[in-house]
This record gives sequence, C-alpha cells and structure tokens, in this order.
Amino acid sequence: RYKQLSVEKDFADDLPKLKTRGTGLNQIWTNLLDNATDAAPDGSKVRIRTWTEDDAVCVGISDAGPGIPAEQREMVFQPFYTTKPAGVGTGLGLDIARRIVTGQYNGTIGFTSEPGRTEFVVRLPQDAGR
Repeated sequence: RYKQLSVEKDFADDLPKLKTRGTGLNQIWTNLLDNATDAAPDGSKVRIRTWTEDDAVCVGISDAGPGIPAEQREMVFQPFYTTKPAGVGTGLGLDIARRIVTGQYNGTIGFTSEPGRTEFVVRLPQDAGR
C-alpha cells in the first residue's frame, strides 16, 4: 500500500516507566498502527498519544478514516473478523492485541469511533505483567 500520511506524536512528558517485560508490546503497536494506516485516507494523519490515568499508562492510536460502523463495533475483537475488504485483512490483529493486553499485561483495550476519527486506547497498569 502506498499512502502519504503524517504521524502526529503527542507524548506525555511525565510518563512513568512501565515495570514489565516488553515481549508482546511490539505486536500490539504493530497491529494498531497497521489498522490505522489502512483506515486513514491518503493525505491525512495517524495520531499517537500517551498519558497517565490513575495507575495506568495509556496509549491512544487514532486515524481520520470513515469510522467503524455501529453494527460492527461489538465484533472487532473477535478472531477472524475484519472490516477490511476481502483479501486485505486476516481478522487476527485486534484479537491478538486484545489477548496480549489482557492476558500478559492485565490491561484493557477499547475504542471510540465516528466518521473521521477512530481511536484505539490501550491502558496498561504501571506494574503490568510482572
């Protein structure tokens, strides 16, 4: 795929270090960024932001795509379910990301979506997966 996209980074200055093993984190970010890149229209941007909330480190990855239709939202974390055209997605990325976030890190993953903005948010406890 070829797109002209910009990446906007909004990282919190006071973000604490996570006390965890790093295995699995790359898979989470790869899947979320890949989906955001696919959804974002050419010439738009993908935004990555970080912040803290209570005792959690939060990472949000958003795009300016068409959004996830309401009737599909409850299925996006199911294995083999994809909103991408036939032959483009495997439907495993969000299922794998969810299993890693919840199973290895005791965190949560969720999203908000409307036309022009979908954001997936990962919340990891500061002592995740110790």
